[in-house]
Amino acid sequence: MRVPVACAVVALGLLVAACDASLEEQCAASPPRYEAPERDDDHVATEVRFQSGCTTLAGTLYQPLGEGPHPTMVFLHGSGEMPRLGFGSPWITTPLVEAGMAVMSYDKRGVGDSGGECCPDEDDDFETLTADGLAAVDALAGRDDVGPIGLLGVSQGGWVIPKMVARSPKVAYTVILSGSAVSVGEEITYSDLTGEPYLLPSDIDMENILRQVREEGPSGFDPRPLLRAYRVPGLWIYGARDGSQPTALDVEVLERIEAEQGRDFTVEVFPDLGHDTTHDHTVIETMLAWLDQTLASR
Repeated sequence: MRVPVACAVVALGLLVAACDASLEEQCAASPPRYEAPERDDDHVATEVRFQSGCTTLAGTLYQPLGEGPHPTMVFLHGSGEMPRLGFGSPWITTPLVEAGMAVMSYDKRGVGDSGGECCPDEDDDFETLTADGLAAVDALAGRDDVGPIGLLGVSQGGWVIPKMVARSPKVAYTVILSGSAVSVGEEITYSDLTGEPYLLPSDIDMENILRQVREEGPSGFDPRPLLRAYRVPGLWIYGARDGSQPTALDVEVLERIEAEQGRDFTVEVFPDLGHDTTHDHTVIETMLAWLDQTLASR
């Protein structure tokens, strides 16, 4: 562990920490930095720098023209090294901004202009990824032009979002595309059995695969306890031919929790789509219609 020089006293060969606050607390106190916004014909883009612990992350806030506040969504990426306009983000951001919403997307730590190392605890507890996402929410929460803040996650982002919802009262709604409602271990077992293609062949023996996943049972991080305590409306969108994670089991989990716990869950499954649902116009229309209804009821 590195100790700040100003917070250390060396006496008789002994190193004594004499800090009023930890290094992490000092870094977290740094306010976000916004560059001058750039206007285009149909949107405004503002570069953002914000702290997550002692790591500086970089992203862009895309906003519609006109006065705010605008409902705003923070984008949570899938696994691996993802820049702010990585997998799915460009296809989703444009229609959201056109519909009058704002989107904040940032480079994952260790990618693009963000500091740190990629990719932390990706198959573990997602603690660092959760902290990064919460730091992005906090960076937006004080702005006058930002309305209700939601979370928009794809794939791995679907595991991070329930942890964020549990920890931040600033999150008001969530949309998850192809995000597992089952454990990391179950997802890995499923993708090993399918070979993890993004689009399953129509003749695959899905019944046998799902039987083996059920027999294996949950292991590793499991979002179910957090989903049972979910306090905000959520939309889940899946492709029925997803080879990366088990849509049929996700739907079972979410529908059971909705029925037993009374959570405000909406689940949509598109029969011809695989893991990547972000390019489909019907998916985008479904997402926008749900957001319009959810925000109107606030």
